[in-house]
Amino acid sequence: MEDSGAGLGATGSGASGVAGGISRPGRLRSAVFLLTVVGFVLPTAAYFWFIHRYAVNMIWQDQWNDVILVSLSYSHHLNFGAIWAQHVENRLLFPNLIVLILAMSTNLNIVFEEYLSALMMVVATALFILAHRRRSPSTPWIYYCPVAFVMLSFAQAGNMLWGFQLAWYLVMISLAVTVFLVDRPTLAWLGMTGAIVVALVGSFSSLQGLLIWPAGLVLLYCRRRSNAFVLTWITAAVVAGLLYISDLNYRAATRFGGNPSYVVHHPIATINFFLSTVGVRHALLGVIILAIAVWVIITRGIHRGSGDGSAVGVAMVCFGLLFAATITVGRASYGAGDWTEAVRDATFDLLILAGCYLALLDRPSESNTHAWDQTLLGSIRAILVVTICLVVFFGFTNGIDYAGKWHQTEALARDVTVNIKCASNSLVVSALAPGNPSSFATDVRQWARIARTHDLALLGGQHTVDKRPPMTKVLRPLNGSTLQGNELLDAAAVDSDNVCSVAKVEFRVTGGPLTYALIANGKQTSVGWLGAWDTRTVPSGTYQVRSIAYSFDDRLAQSTPVWVTVSN
Repeated sequence: MEDSGAGLGATGSGASGVAGGISRPGRLRSAVFLLTVVGFVLPTAAYFWFIHRYAVNMIWQDQWNDVILVSLSYSHHLNFGAIWAQHVENRLLFPNLIVLILAMSTNLNIVFEEYLSALMMVVATALFILAHRRRSPSTPWIYYCPVAFVMLSFAQAGNMLWGFQLAWYLVMISLAVTVFLVDRPTLAWLGMTGAIVVALVGSFSSLQGLLIWPAGLVLLYCRRRSNAFVLTWITAAVVAGLLYISDLNYRAATRFGGNPSYVVHHPIATINFFLSTVGVRHALLGVIILAIAVWVIITRGIHRGSGDGSAVGVAMVCFGLLFAATITVGRASYGAGDWTEAVRDATFDLLILAGCYLALLDRPSESNTHAWDQTLLGSIRAILVVTICLVVFFGFTNGIDYAGKWHQTEALARDVTVNIKCASNSLVVSALAPGNPSSFATDVRQWARIARTHDLALLGGQHTVDKRPPMTKVLRPLNGSTLQGNELLDAAAVDSDNVCSVAKVEFRVTGGPLTYALIANGKQTSVGWLGAWDTRTVPSGTYQVRSIAYSFDDRLAQSTPVWVTVSN
């Protein structure tokens, strides 16, 4: 099979020549080369454009833990225990180290963090492709373009636009480097040691990093590596696992979980969740992908296929399926399944589809040359290509829709953060740390002060606290009205940034012997801020009634005066 990346065709002549002296084969090779370049550049450029278009330099939810870590560093109280400390069920040792570097170099710019995650995803995709083609050098480069479209799909929008998910991308690139090293045609102890070190980096980047070890073991099995290599790998995996669970607080690790027995008592719902995870939010696609994945593992994995690149795909499939299984146990335990997290789970779910494609990219071995085998393989490949197209399409549409909503969420979080002094507790929690009780706002406010002190994230840029006063207007009494006895007062009041609510409203009167005299405090209701004024406490005459609105940080504004006549 001819390599499509061979370049431009040679100059031709005679019957095979065409205008300009370039042969038809030469023009075909040029066209294929151009399509190949576009096939790799387009999804890569789109991936970075997506971040550029929708990313917001904003600390949100779990990422406030990074602020605490950076604060310890700046106050010289940082120690290994703080970097090693678990976050829910995760050991974020290496992501924490990267966060500290980013804090010193970029003031923890979250958008830069997301670009770094994107770079790791692109490099990981390239390593998977290179590892496969190293074993299958005759495969045209253009055949690998679908892998780029799958791995760089917008289906993973939830991870692309949340800087905290740097940890998962670190796991992804660790998996890719491990596969690339373990799958070397000639594996020496130096390469094996490097693979173990990289697998350890992935293991202590997130809980999912521990899945690198079984994926690597599958690859060692498929490549028929020596018993010494296999035993060394298993020993390293056991050591990594023991280190991971040492001093692990299991109650903290499961504090966001539901009933652990849910998957046992609700098998149908659990299976549906698992299939939706495998199918990247679509259960029917999950059935198709799972069937192909099982067939790939049996035909290309268990039977130890030829020395082509299919084993790389098998390892990717195994990692993806293990991830889907573990995430199902964790998320389905909420009861109905945490569907909102699907856009974050997709990053590793895409490995299943991409791995199946790579595993089936090579021709079958000579032992599988029966006509029915060829027919079955051709049918599976066709179904797989259609499935890839559907996943990429749905990933694009759903990803764009999610990104638009996420951008609005982050924009609100940004406004609340820069104006946090005037935001209510319920608003602080709902915008910056949803799912927590209102009392959690005290912690968030403290973290926001720390972020501002160290100029972290958007608080280090041109964004400043909104100093504009609120806006208010007297609704009752009407201008020019005559009052007597007890009169109802009503005022409208809103903070100028439309983020924070008004803290209080006062009604004051000027006229006769009075100058800005307080006559009532407003009570907030659905029809405005209401008060009552006993006009018999002032002499009859003409007065100006004003409403005074106060923000939570003591910014104030007064309304245009309303002229009234008191006649008692």
